Amino acid sequence: MFEADPHIRTKEQELIAFWCNHPVVLASQSDFRKQQLEALGFTNVTASMPIPESVETTRAEDLNASQGIPSHYATDGRDVVRHIAGSKVHHVLKHQKVDSEAIILAFDTAPLIWKFDEEKDDYVFEHLEKPKEVAEGRALITHIITVTAAGCLLRQKRIAEYQKEFAQLPPDIRDTTITNLTAVLDIGTISIASAVAGSFPTNRNRVLGFADDIPLFSHTINEMANDPQALEQLADKITELMGDRVTQISGGIDYTDNYIRDLLHIEELKLNFQEGTTVGSNHYLGLSLPNLLVLLATARAE
Repeated sequence: MFEADPHIRTKEQELIAFWCNHPVVLASQSDFRKQQLEALGFTNVTASMPIPESVETTRAEDLNASQGIPSHYATDGRDVVRHIAGSKVHHVLKHQKVDSEAIILAFDTAPLIWKFDEEKDDYVFEHLEKPKEVAEGRALITHIITVTAAGCLLRQKRIAEYQKEFAQLPPDIRDTTITNLTAVLDIGTISIASAVAGSFPTNRNRVLGFADDIPLFSHTINEMANDPQALEQLADKITELMGDRVTQISGGIDYTDNYIRDLLHIEELKLNFQEGTTVGSNHYLGLSLPNLLVLLATARAE
């Protein structure tokens, strides 16, 4: 039986090996992100100067107000986390002297809660800030659950309306039509977005940024959507399970915790595959490997 040569590296390993010769300045104080980069093979990773909270909060407020359209480092897209990651890289470039051969990397991960705005008759997103205290974390968890429940109720209402409206159609055509019309509702209202941005010695004047997200649907919240008391108890349980971790998880709720995933009966509606591996827990905790690989590949191509 043929066995693969252990010395033959994948394209991803070759890509990382190419950039491992460069020092990395991580625009973050996150031990997790530093450890993950070192686990990939980067041996010279140092944290940048502390990034002021205002760099992130001000950028998030601006993007929320404008629905994420403008950007000072890219002219397309509305993914908040990518723009925030880029802002961190720009801050390092502006305020810190770095090795001319260094790669400057920044990451950002956040739950983007999509909710229906009756006044605008449209969906808008809300970028949620990372809690500083457990009490703030409890409030954030409650908010996520409440908004998600509202989205589930709206989804149920719309589906019922469409079923009545298209009752005369053949069942297969009716179901397909309803599925298409409620596609935006089918993904639920929780979307964990993760991004990476970087500046490379080959083109220091350009900051690249890539983002992706995983929409989540909680069957537990959907089933409890009409019961505020049950939703409060659910928030209490999640807060109890997370403890101090509630201030450490960028996504507000630690969706990597199997107990929490089981409790919420989470369904991931979009998975990214990279050599047969899903984005997994790194995505939720603040480092999306596929995005990093795309960033490194793009920078090498340039």
